[in-house]
Amino acid sequence: AAPKSLQEAISNILDNAFKYVVLGKKEAPLFQNPYPYVRIRLLANKVDPGVTILVEDNGPGIADTDRTNIFERGFRGTSTSFVQGTGIGLDISKTLIERMGGTLEVADKREFKDMLDGGETS
Repeated sequence: AAPKSLQEAISNILDNAFKYVVLGKKEAPLFQNPYPYVRIRLLANKVDPGVTILVEDNGPGIADTDRTNIFERGFRGTSTSFVQGTGIGLDISKTLIERMGGTLEVADKREFKDMLDGGETS
């Protein structure tokens, strides 16, 4: 069951990244991102067994006020009105990953080196 659960969790996370990366930045929310990219990296953990899966993109980001709520079932962030969804994908992903003994967190690029156990991100 773990491979299917991991596949579903990662699929939900990537689905969010691909949906939101095309949105404009906060200063121009009605314009599309002209050069969207999503990058996925697997980093071997230095301390705990396993890997850190880092998904980063150049989309509008997650508002500071939304960061604590994005893993709550049904929560839709302030910048999500332009994108279809139900707000359950990240909740499902977090639940599945925690059942497998992992963690799911949102990180800011400025925090990567302090938050990630996986090592250097550059």
